[in-house]
Amino acid sequence: MNHFIALSALIVLFGCSQKQQPTIPAPPAAEVITIEASPAVTGHDYTATLQGKTDVEIRPQVDGFLENVLVDEGQYVSAGQPLFKINDQPFRAQLNSATAK
Repeated sequence: MNHFIALSALIVLFGCSQKQQPTIPAPPAAEVITIEASPAVTGHDYTATLQGKTDVEIRPQVDGFLENVLVDEGQYVSAGQPLFKINDQPFRAQLNSATAK
């Protein structure tokens, strides 16, 4: 019986003394790139409304997209003065088509 107890103690001690350390997997290889600075032009289109000190209703005579605002906010304007420039390419194409006949 003493041999059984001694053998059991050795098995327990042997089993406890050989603990395996958990293995940590190596991190995956990642591709490395170099980013170079370069000029970039960014633009955003927004819808907007303009209001003057005296509210005057301005109605467009044609449809189109604005290319430029020709007056500064708060600037005095007179009757007949151009306020905006619209994209005129569709109208020039219609004119060319009409005069080509």
